[in-house]
Amino acid sequence: MSALSEVLREANTEKRSTRTLAAIATNAGHPIDFSTISLYLRGKHGQPDEETLLALSAAFGVPLSKLREASGLPTATEPFVLPAEASRLSRKQRDAVLAVVSAFLDRGEGEGSAEQPAPNTPEPSGSAPSNVRSLRPDEPQEPPMRAAARKRPPGRTPEE
Repeated sequence: MSALSEVLREANTEKRSTRTLAAIATNAGHPIDFSTISLYLRGKHGQPDEETLLALSAAFGVPLSKLREASGLPTATEPFVLPAEASRLSRKQRDAVLAVVSAFLDRGEGEGSAEQPAPNTPEPSGSAPSNVRSLRPDEPQEPPMRAAARKRPPGRTPEE
């Protein structure tokens, strides 16, 4: 059984049914199906997403940080807020930022965190991969291509 399942089972001291727990979470604004709660209680679940953790927290009355810890996730619960300057980003740039955040979250189970390196990450070997330019002054360098030098279709601006 998973650590998360154990925390949930211990929190269900009144032995509420999964339907009752689902109703409690839904009434608190965090809808969850009773069958999902059943899977978590039995330890037959994968890595929970944020919505599921919020619903389980509401249903069982367990702090979100405790559920995150039991799930092996970071326990920091403060929202991630971009700096005010981010409001100047174009729609395309905002989409790119959201895609990067999604890519980090999709890695799952804390991979790549400071405590645990990402799997299959090669150790530094002293030689750079072929796609990395050398910065040694004794090696000839091609000038980097500037965005302004790239050809754009007529009528398009750099932000599009």
